[in-house]
Amino acid sequence: MQEPIDSKKQIFAPEAYAHRDVMGLIAPGKWTEEETKTQLECNRVLAPDFATREPEQMVADAKVTGAEYLTDVVCPSPENELFLAVCGKVVAEYQVPEEQFDLTAHRIHDGLLSKDFSTFKTQAATKFQEKEKEMRDNGTVDALAKNFLVENNPEKDGEQDFSVDQMEASKRIVLDQEKRKFMQAEVALFISEHMGPTARDLKLEKKPFPQTGKNHDFCFLGAAGSGKSTITKQLLSESVAPETRALYSTDAYRAFVPPSEVGGRKPGKNAFVQTQDMAYMVKEVVSNNLTAGGVRPDIVVDGITLDGNIAKSLSQSSQQLSSSVTAYAPSGAVGIAERAHSRAQDTSASSADKGRYVNTQALFEGHAAESSRLLTSIPDFAETNIYDTNVDRDAGEKPKVIATVKPDQKTVTVTKSQNICSKMWPQGG
Repeated sequence: MQEPIDSKKQIFAPEAYAHRDVMGLIAPGKWTEEETKTQLECNRVLAPDFATREPEQMVADAKVTGAEYLTDVVCPSPENELFLAVCGKVVAEYQVPEEQFDLTAHRIHDGLLSKDFSTFKTQAATKFQEKEKEMRDNGTVDALAKNFLVENNPEKDGEQDFSVDQMEASKRIVLDQEKRKFMQAEVALFISEHMGPTARDLKLEKKPFPQTGKNHDFCFLGAAGSGKSTITKQLLSESVAPETRALYSTDAYRAFVPPSEVGGRKPGKNAFVQTQDMAYMVKEVVSNNLTAGGVRPDIVVDGITLDGNIAKSLSQSSQQLSSSVTAYAPSGAVGIAERAHSRAQDTSASSADKGRYVNTQALFEGHAAESSRLLTSIPDFAETNIYDTNVDRDAGEKPKVIATVKPDQKTVTVTKSQNICSKMWPQGG
């Protein structure tokens, strides 16, 4: 394998721009035949035995209904729903280092399966069969199916524009959605009964949960490859163990491998496809855990934008929020692709980064989009520092603050060299 590219020393690397073949985020209805094959071969949530239905049927239903997101269509098996719930606990409740997320989740999952989960699963299936019959008889399934089609096909006007095949596929999807909501509630009850003894057996400790309004949270936002990891290490105090905080990061959740993925999947350059939907499902569970109300651990947000539910939790519970945005903007944009390419090639990188190439066009569009929505994506209730991460890390250079956003004063203070200027936000900005 060739040496990783150092964007500071190698100004331009053509191979870093050769990833247009890498599949990015695309709605299932727009997948080509080749992209469909890639998804079926690589995507963790389309692995055999992950869901309650066959992968090919779920994909076909997603396509014919125009489903925007695959995760709206996939209903995990009871065992995998249990695993997702455990992942949420590992991230949001227990003191587990990031590099041990997956291993710990599997140990807990194995322990819970031994608590007569097979009997629980049978009883839950029987209960849902009764619920499904009631929903079919009272017309709920038909109504939900029509709503799903309308929401995913806004260009069409009314149910008369939908075919019989679309309606039948939509019924299967909404039944899976209802089944998943039902199973999530049942699994939550199962976990509440058995999680305590299992965690004690594994000698797991709970995270600290400060009183409401006493949290010290961190928010790190920036496009892919913009240097969030660098600035995170620079700003987070080493005196506080990272596992005492809840890490809210899709990338961190890419490490979770469902028990149904026997032997692993071989994604080639499409590690993004392999991990994205599973990571998103974990993120939903973590979000629900952190925003359920009441006390919660301190949160470290690491992402491109700030989710609404998490933003609300931060605004309500944070006594102190340290908010930062990373800006990697080398001259002429040379270095952005090189940096992402080098990260994917780095054999010592985390499981979230190693082998995860980014579609070239999507990478640059992401940086442009992040710049355009900067002032609307950051917290509107705390001061945010914007850091220039275009520094020589090998030489020990650290990112510097180039601007500070103060929502309460509606000002952006821009620092360039030793000159500081302040400008008011545009009206309505």
